[in-house]
Amino acid sequence: MRTFLGGLAGIAALLVVMVTLGWVATLGHPVPETARVGAAARAAWLAGAPLSARLALIAGGLLGALTGTLVALRIARSVPAAWIVTAAGALLALPNFLLFSQPWWMQAAVLAAPLIGGWIAMRLAAAPTRIPAEP
Repeated sequence: MRTFLGGLAGIAALLVVMVTLGWVATLGHPVPETARVGAAARAAWLAGAPLSARLALIAGGLLGALTGTLVALRIARSVPAAWIVTAAGALLALPNFLLFSQPWWMQAAVLAAPLIGGWIAMRLAAAPTRIPAEP
C-alpha cells in the first residue's frame, strides 16, 4: 500500500512541476489559437520558440521526475515506486513527439530528462547522510 501511495503522490508531484514549467515556457512565447488546432501551425510556433522556452520544457521533465521520485521514495521507502514515477515521467514526455515537430536533439532531451531526473533522485536518496558524531 505504501508503494502505491508513494507512486501516486510522486506522479502528482511530477505533474505539478512539469505543468508549471511548461506554463512558464509559454509565458514568453504564447501559443496562438491557430497552433492549437493545426499541425503545421504548431510546427511553425515551435520553430519560432526561443531556446529558453525549449529548455524550460526539458527542465520540467528533469525537475518533475527529480521531485516526484524523491516524494515517492520518501513515502514508499522503496525503489519500485521511484521507478514507477520515473517511467511515468518518460511516458508523459512521449506526447511531445506526437503534438510537436521538434529537432532531434530536443526529442532526445525531452525523453532523457525524466530518466536522468529519476536516476539523480535515486542516487541522492541512496547517499548516506553524514551526521557529525556528538562529542
